[in-house]
Amino acid sequence: MASVTLGRVPCPIQCGHTAAQVKLKTDKGEEKTAYPYVHCAGCGLQMHTRNKSQGEYLLAITRTEGAPKAAEAPPSDERTPVDTSAPPVPKKQPVGLSGWLLGGSA
Repeated sequence: MASVTLGRVPCPIQCGHTAAQVKLKTDKGEEKTAYPYVHCAGCGLQMHTRNKSQGEYLLAITRTEGAPKAAEAPPSDERTPVDTSAPPVPKKQPVGLSGWLLGGSA
């Protein structure tokens, strides 16, 4: 089953996956029309469009892959130093059983 990825959309059933793939089959027969479909890797959903208007709507809400963002600046040749020091880790205060029962934080 060969297909090409056209772009990404949020999962149609809102499983939380924001990059479900919009694909188009490339191995359909000559007399058959291929319409785009959605495949969500998060929940395994595959939702197929059945006609031209459904396919056009899906393509209208699809964001293309690899398109440059408008606010993205071109990379500069200057190298910036990278801070390799680890941030300080806060110490947890031990809370006894009585503190937990009386509403203390764990």
